[in-house]
Amino acid sequence: MYILALLIIAFILYQFVVNQRKGLVPYRPNIEPKKDNYISDGPTLYKLKGIKRFDLRGIQYRSLLPIDEGQFVGIAKCDYNSHDQYAVAIFNERNVHIGFVPKGNKRLHDSLSQWHGGNLFVWGGIEQDSYDKKWRGEVYIPIGLSSDQIEKLEEIFSLLRNRDNILNKDSISSEEYFTILDFQQGIINNVSHLKDSTGIYFELPSRILSTLSKQLETERDWTRLIVLENHINLIEKLNDKYAGAIKKRIIKAKANIST
Repeated sequence: MYILALLIIAFILYQFVVNQRKGLVPYRPNIEPKKDNYISDGPTLYKLKGIKRFDLRGIQYRSLLPIDEGQFVGIAKCDYNSHDQYAVAIFNERNVHIGFVPKGNKRLHDSLSQWHGGNLFVWGGIEQDSYDKKWRGEVYIPIGLSSDQIEKLEEIFSLLRNRDNILNKDSISSEEYFTILDFQQGIINNVSHLKDSTGIYFELPSRILSTLSKQLETERDWTRLIVLENHINLIEKLNDKYAGAIKKRIIKAKANIST
């Protein structure tokens, strides 16, 4: 019996080895299971810093006034609420809450918090459609830019505001036109030092230089018409017709001064 039992065990072991070689018995290597990868709950930041554009959401739920419509400068703030733990709220220069960036933007929220202390200068525009009465808007956020670059942005929009305040007047004097040109040169200078100028619209209406030169010619203010040549960089941006007419008036002024 003892010998028979040994034979049976030997036969079973033989069949096991044969079946394993044929692939009938699954191979289970003795490898320790991998541990779960560590998942960081730290901040998610933008890899590429720069000016980011976002549509505004929730404008229709704000109690806005007609004064709030149009272009604005303001502040983006990290917000925490039950609807969006990564909310970024947008406030205009009157500190009126005008909307949010689209929901769930953890990267923007974390970058704003990490790099700017949760508050950052922004600009954009909102409008109410005259047909369906729906509000629409956009905002530009200079995320990750240096304090020097942000200061230049603030200066640009301050100059734009001052320039446009004069442009919107019903009547503009020659003195005020030259002030507009000085503001424009300041804007151009600041923009030239920016690494990113996305969303900054600062072109001067082409009529300004033409109107000023005609006005000076009518007033026979030859001295100041010649001074207009200091803004030749602006004149040469005009089309040939307008630029040519202004240059002819400057030549005329020089001729009158010399006589």
